[in-house]
Amino acid sequence: MALFKVNTGVREQEVCNLKWDWEVEIPELDTTVFVIPAIFSEDGLSGVKNREDRLVVLNAVARSVVDARRGKHPDYVFTYRRKKLDSMNNTAWQNARKKAAGKYKERFGKDAP
Repeated sequence: MALFKVNTGVREQEVCNLKWDWEVEIPELDTTVFVIPAIFSEDGLSGVKNREDRLVVLNAVARSVVDARRGKHPDYVFTYRRKKLDSMNNTAWQNARKKAAGKYKERFGKDAP
């Protein structure tokens, strides 16, 4: 999720709510993009910052993240235990960061930046 966010510039709630239905195939370029609707929550309160649909073009890194998620959930691109995420900075994310920091220290002999 973090790689996708960094490589696309989307906001946290756009990542957490990203749906497969929003993926649009561009056959001429042999790729896909995501079109995030201006309002994307059931309550009508959450949406794109400027209240306009947002086009998300994927670079190679973002594309690889999406491809790795394909088939894991019928509706949402990013899930945890097959459930939609509400936030990126939850307990699972914090645990993953700690684990990655430990591996970094093992490999490089110093604390992660």
